Amino acid sequence: MDKEDGMISISMLIVLSLMAVFSLYIYRLSLTENDSLEILKMNMQTKNYTISESLNLIDIYKYDKEKWQDDCMKAQGKDEFDKAIIVDEKTVTDKQMKKSVQIKAYLMQTYNQDIYKLIVESSLEDITNPNCIYLQKKDDDCIVQRWER
Repeated sequence: MDKEDGMISISMLIVLSLMAVFSLYIYRLSLTENDSLEILKMNMQTKNYTISESLNLIDIYKYDKEKWQDDCMKAQGKDEFDKAIIVDEKTVTDKQMKKSVQIKAYLMQTYNQDIYKLIVESSLEDITNPNCIYLQKKDDDCIVQRWER
């Protein structure tokens, strides 16, 4: 009888150990999923900032022709990214995540003399989201040709 009681205790101990290991595995899996969700949320926020800043700059160029002309003059002959001029640079604090977002916008001339490339990128911690918009200079107006991600 003592032998059977001991066997039941050992098998119960094994079952409890397996349950503890399984619970730990589920807990670690949920932590990993929470981290993944946080990264996805940050990625979405950077994407939102990039798009809104791109639209803002396009509006500025469409309605402020003098700024568009000045920036085009500065960007002439600069057809490589490392030579591009910075047309906007700011830091914004995201209200939801309470973190700083770095936003930079570059303008460079393409090989086609009338087409300029506007590159807008937003960075939140280690996540950077770039956006590339091709703008055409036609009769001193800014015309959006193509939008790339």
